[in-house]
Amino acid sequence: MSRANSKRLEIGGYIDRTQSLKFKFNGREYVGFRGDTLASALMANGVNVLSRSFKYHRPRGVQNRGYADVTSLVQIAGKDESPNILASVQPLYEGLEAFSVNCWPSVSFDIGSIFGAFSPILPAGFYYKTFMWPSWHAFEPLIRRAAGFGKAPRQAPAGQFLNRFDHCDILVIGAGPAGLLAALTAAKSGARTVIVDEMTQPGGSLLYSKTEIEGQFAIDWIARTVDELKSMDHVTCLWNSTAWGYQEGNMVCVSERDPKPAELIGRNWKIWAKQVILATGAIERPIVFENNDVPGVMLCSAVIEAIQMYGVAPGTRAVLFTNNSSAYEILPYLQAAGIELTAIVDTRSDVEMDTIIGTDDSSVEVLLGASIQLVIRAGRRVRGVVVHVQDSSGKEKVGKIECDLVCVSGGWNPSVHLFSQSRGTLRYDDNIASFVPDQAIQATLCTSAITGEMSLVASLKSAVQIGSKALSRIGIEAPPI
Repeated sequence: MSRANSKRLEIGGYIDRTQSLKFKFNGREYVGFRGDTLASALMANGVNVLSRSFKYHRPRGVQNRGYADVTSLVQIAGKDESPNILASVQPLYEGLEAFSVNCWPSVSFDIGSIFGAFSPILPAGFYYKTFMWPSWHAFEPLIRRAAGFGKAPRQAPAGQFLNRFDHCDILVIGAGPAGLLAALTAAKSGARTVIVDEMTQPGGSLLYSKTEIEGQFAIDWIARTVDELKSMDHVTCLWNSTAWGYQEGNMVCVSERDPKPAELIGRNWKIWAKQVILATGAIERPIVFENNDVPGVMLCSAVIEAIQMYGVAPGTRAVLFTNNSSAYEILPYLQAAGIELTAIVDTRSDVEMDTIIGTDDSSVEVLLGASIQLVIRAGRRVRGVVVHVQDSSGKEKVGKIECDLVCVSGGWNPSVHLFSQSRGTLRYDDNIASFVPDQAIQATLCTSAITGEMSLVASLKSAVQIGSKALSRIGIEAPPI
């Protein structure tokens, strides 16, 4: 592998290493591959800082995955000029040119970072209370310039935006394993079915899973299921499309990006459905500790995606920090990527570690009933962590661990946004320490992780049941699956 892709793994990922793509970031030329996002290509080239934070101009790298990685905003230049684009979902293409936002003179050396030194006297909203004399308007231009996250395009984009109205029997939102299976259940009955997913590839977490379904690798199961859905004339698949509004009358608003034909820039859908199935999954939670925003601190799911989807090793020496057992799914991925796991820090004290990780590797320091207090930062990257441990006798101690990658998992929050927009009520689930759907007001059903069910087997079983239930509600007999 070329030195330019120093963090790229020799094998793995869904990228095409035979098709290299040249692109520019902040005026410097890099090389990525077909299938990369801008963020994954930059990570592969060893670029740690993508942008700066809004107020204190702290360095920001990749922290999350997909549209949840809101810290990776960039400005796209050239014929596709557009502000506030997430690098984590921006597909890489030949000649792409992008710039960091909210920094000057550069993202590496940002004068605005000086505001961090004054953070104790700059509380939230301080400017509304401070810059009132002699007039707010005297300060407004400067404050608005400092608050910008990008520049509006100077020219209108070439192409058209279209609106489309549609009616269907079953609308499935989310094309992870449960969403695909729920849609297949509905489609096999002959019901007019629409399935929507915000990513360019359906499959959700299965895309980077080593799981087998029905004797097939997960990726093969996804391909077979998607091909079966696309072969049916009464099924519409909307990938790279966001369902952003759930309104009265069981009408859902969807923004489709990059539709066909090529002269279309985007298509806005208004879809009326007799039944809506929400399979929107869950979002991994971070854990609060000092400097948890430093580049090199990533959620476990984001690390797995970097390795499995894009063939990128985000670091060389990792510490795992968690309060739940789902985090341990990352271990085989770290091993496959050649990333050394130096320590496991688990806030729980009653974990049977041998059962969870299946290893007695003495090279991995296991700290139970412990927490990370502070990330040690050298320049603009993680260089270690300070860990607080309390032993069974109640004695407390603090230690330092060197690392360049902190993998964090604080559990999972079901993506209940659309359910709440539909006016459905929520209830608190103590088992996952989060809110889940309770009473639906409109014709809405939920399945899989949005309900708090994180097991793949249980989610697939629920998907068939919910798909069949949706069909029965509209008088259609469910097919055998």
